[in-house]
Amino acid sequence: MLRMKPIFFIIAGIIFFIYQVIKLLRKKEVNILKVLMTFIFMNYVLFIIFILFFPIFIDPHALEKGQSISYNIIPFKSLYETTVFCIKHGYYSTLIKNIIGNLILIMPISFYLKILWNKLKDWRIVLILSFLISIFIELTQLIENIFQGTGRSVDIDDVILNVTGFILGYWLATKLYSQTTDLLLGSKKIEIRKNQSKTI
Repeated sequence: MLRMKPIFFIIAGIIFFIYQVIKLLRKKEVNILKVLMTFIFMNYVLFIIFILFFPIFIDPHALEKGQSISYNIIPFKSLYETTVFCIKHGYYSTLIKNIIGNLILIMPISFYLKILWNKLKDWRIVLILSFLISIFIELTQLIENIFQGTGRSVDIDDVILNVTGFILGYWLATKLYSQTTDLLLGSKKIEIRKNQSKTI
C-alpha cells in the first residue's frame, strides 16, 4: 500500500523554490504575492490528490476476487438518500461535510485559474473544464476500485456538486478579479539589477 507522506510536500516545495529562483534569474523580476498564492495553490492540488487517490492499495488479485463496485448514475438519487438518512438519524455534521466537501473540492481551481493567470474567460470553457475535471476524478476512483478494491464509490451527484463548486469559484473570482489584480500589481516585487537583488 502506498501512502502520500509529508516528504512529498517538502520535495514539491523545494522544486517550486528552485523554479522560482530560475524564473527570477531569467525574467529578472518576481511578484512576491503571486509566488505565495501559487505556492498555496500547488499545496492545495497536492492535498486534493492525497485526499482523492491515496492510499493506493496494491492488490494483484483484485480482478480475480471480483470486487464489488458502488456506483450511482441517477442524478440527485444518492444525495437525496443521504440527506434523508442523515436528517432521520441526526447526522447533520456528516451531511454538511459531504455536501460542502464536494462543493469546495475543486472550487479553488477555477478561482486560481481566473485570478492568477486569467485563463478562464468564457462560461462555456468553465462548464466544460469543470465536467472534465470532475469526471476524471470519478473515473480514476473507478479504476482504483476495479484494480485495487479500494471501496471508493462513483457517483454522478459528486460530479454535480463538483461542477457547481467550480462554477461558484469562477463566479467569485470574476467578482473579486479587479480588486485582486490591483492587489497583485501593487504588491512587492523582487528584481535583479546588475547582479544585485532589490525589493520594490
